[in-house]
This record gives sequence, C-alpha cells and structure tokens, in this order.
Amino acid sequence: MVSCLVNALYLLEEGKPSSRHGDSCKFPQEFLISSDGERDGKELVNAYRKVEKFHANFYHAFLDEDEFGRSAAEILQLIRHLGQLLNDRISDAEIKIK
Repeated sequence: MVSCLVNALYLLEEGKPSSRHGDSCKFPQEFLISSDGERDGKELVNAYRKVEKFHANFYHAFLDEDEFGRSAAEILQLIRHLGQLLNDRISDAEIKIK
C-alpha cells in the first residue's frame, strides 16, 4: 500500500513513473519533509523507515509483539497521511486542468 501511494505521488510530482529503486527510496523521505515541515516530516520519514523494517519482518519474523504493534500503528498513520496528500495533489491537478 505504501509503495503504491509513493509511486502515485512520484508520478504526480515528477510527471513520469519512477524507473529506479533509488528514487523510490529517496523521494518519499524528501517529499514527506518538504510537504509537512521539518518536525512532522521527520516523524513521517521515521514511519517510512519502519515500513521497510516491517516488510523485512514478513520474511524473517524478528520483531517482537510490542514493536510490531507500535510499527503497525505508525505505518497506518503514514498510509492515511500519504492518502490525504495524494488526494490533495489530485484535487490540485484537477483544478489546473479546468
């Protein structure tokens, strides 16, 4: 879910799909900080990093139950935030088209 939202935001911001994995890792961190200000953006970047850790946990099951729950809560908050950003960007694009 997070990667789909990030890919959609990248497409809207850059005008083309991301073609490199490095862009997919770098873009969300820069985008989250620039779109939400320094403090909130850094918290969102930390949540984004947990997405990668959460993904690795799927294959290796190394998170304990408490860390898993905290990470899941932060990731869900990040998903809601990315969804709202995407919705805002789509609305802005629709206004420009009209």
